[in-house]
Amino acid sequence: MVSFTALYSCPLSLNKTPKPLQQSGGFSTLNQKKEINMFHDIESFIQALIKQGPTGTITLTDTMLNKSIIDANKTVIALAASIGVDFNALQAGEKITIAGRYDCDGQSCSVSFYRTKARGDKRFSISGLKKRAGVGDAIAITHDSNGALVINATRKLGGRAISP
Repeated sequence: MVSFTALYSCPLSLNKTPKPLQQSGGFSTLNQKKEINMFHDIESFIQALIKQGPTGTITLTDTMLNKSIIDANKTVIALAASIGVDFNALQAGEKITIAGRYDCDGQSCSVSFYRTKARGDKRFSISGLKKRAGVGDAIAITHDSNGALVINATRKLGGRAISP
């Protein structure tokens, strides 16, 4: 079983100094530096998860949240394969759903891997995602002996979604 406790205590390295930043670093404001540092921390957190085992990662867009259309990228396809879901073996319109939970509140959810009916595109969905995430949030999906574990890395590390 994968232990995520150590990963959650990941410290933030935000520059909290209220003084203006120098132009030399390419940052014109303190907020830009915070956003870039937060992105680095989120990436480090996700990389730590990946080292623990297969982890699917996505950055949410408006379409993903509001239309529940999420294309399965390479990381999600690899995660699915690690738990026995072979997208290549799924027929168009076929779906496999596994039990899961959100790390933030332990609430149960369903993670579905499927092929679209018309073109057979590889997609997945997570029930209740819109209530726990926003546009721009980095989401990590992993699994342990209790099923899928859905982690909003952006909010886990105290960040806010940044709209494109």
